[in-house]
Amino acid sequence: TRTATLLAWPRRAKLAARVMSPPTCIPIVRSTKPGTSSASTTMFGRWREKPKQQEEEAPVPAPITVPVTWPLSSPPGAPKRCALVLYGLPKFFAARSFPTLQACVISRLPFPVDVFVHTYDLRETTNSRNGEVACPLDPSEIQVAKPKRFEITSQDAVDREFQSHFNELKRYGDAWFNHFVSLRNVLRQYNSLQQAYALMEAEQRHSGQAYTVVCCSRMDVLYLDLLPDAVVRSVEAMPPGSIYVPSFHEWELRADNLIYPTGGMNDRFAIGCRHAMGVYANRIPHAVQYCQTVRRMFHTETFLKWHLTRGKVDVHKMKFRFQRIRANGEVHDIDRELQTPAERAAAQAEARATSVAAPSRAQHVQVRAVAPPAASPAPQPPAVHAPAAAILAAPPSAARAAHAAPPSHPVTGTRSMAVASCVSTEVSRAPQSSAEVHVASAAGARARHEAPRPMSCQPAAIARVMSSTTTSTVGSAATSQSQLQSQSVPRAQQPNRR
Repeated sequence: TRTATLLAWPRRAKLAARVMSPPTCIPIVRSTKPGTSSASTTMFGRWREKPKQQEEEAPVPAPITVPVTWPLSSPPGAPKRCALVLYGLPKFFAARSFPTLQACVISRLPFPVDVFVHTYDLRETTNSRNGEVACPLDPSEIQVAKPKRFEITSQDAVDREFQSHFNELKRYGDAWFNHFVSLRNVLRQYNSLQQAYALMEAEQRHSGQAYTVVCCSRMDVLYLDLLPDAVVRSVEAMPPGSIYVPSFHEWELRADNLIYPTGGMNDRFAIGCRHAMGVYANRIPHAVQYCQTVRRMFHTETFLKWHLTRGKVDVHKMKFRFQRIRANGEVHDIDRELQTPAERAAAQAEARATSVAAPSRAQHVQVRAVAPPAASPAPQPPAVHAPAAAILAAPPSAARAAHAAPPSHPVTGTRSMAVASCVSTEVSRAPQSSAEVHVASAAGARARHEAPRPMSCQPAAIARVMSSTTTSTVGSAATSQSQLQSQSVPRAQQPNRR
């Protein structure tokens, strides 16, 4: 009531503000004797009791980190075995990839190896990012590895099964900038790895024996190094929860949407204990969660590092190189840089020794001069362009004389009659439907609706040797009996060759 009265009187507004200020108007009375209660009073004369001893705030306890205890891959004393899980598409698998896999990986493992393979029922593949256009594939090549179990499934069925995952990942963007083609291939590869690992688990349940070490590898790689000795020694007593991955091509997609050469994790090969490799092989269920957590585009090497860190897997790096091979037989451009100059020279020498020797330039020119193919006109060497222009500019009699005595080739010294015979013999022959050139006169007075003048020689060769100054000369020299016959036919009956 007193406060309301003070606030109601305008004259006492300043007094009310002074009275209600705590520092000057709230006296605090404290007892000096320890253990007794202390009291305080306000301007209204009301007492407030306080506790005898104010409790101190308890500190926030630090989070207790419980170490992850991984179970043993196999019971103590049980025979140790290794599972080799192969996935993806068999691109030159029998001829090139599997021999290097057997020499560099399988022969280095100290335990018996069982192979498990999964692939798709594709007879050809097309990927513009890799330079593959309708390249043939043969799924039966996986039999060269003598798999314990294998599976060949339909790729279209896999696309329909993971369509929801694909649509969700598309919302965050395309890290490869090829209209989500690589994103679709990544889901197919993850499914192939997951299915191959499931084959290994099915064999464990069937035989009752667990695998100590699991190795996962793609089927389209060429190995350059042997499995390191440190990894081989660690395989014999593999620590639970640990895996080994290569230490190259560790790309990382960061928050600025740029890909950096370090920071990620190579996802093409891994070897480790069975339980940790189970986390490595099952990635599809966590792909969407990764994008929702980091709020950026899906990227394979960056996602694998996030996935293994989240799964508490102990990851070790090893120096182990290999190259990806495409379905057209070529090695990826980035992977070529993994070879040293000496290794690259040795590989090129081996490729030249195994390939069929191509004919030399002199032999190629001589074969064309002696026996030109009848199906399609043989291409002309660049050195005879000037004689060809002279023959085209000369009258038919001069052309036949030039054909009778062709000039010598300036490089090989042989008689090159490829272009000369083409020009001299084709001038008097009926024009071909796919090789005609519309020639105008120098004055440009011919009408646009006039019938075209066909030239029977190759259009590409004529386009290179003709110039604006010789247009009228070439047009007059190309007149033949077939052209006169075509001009005598009414224009309504003539075919439109433009």
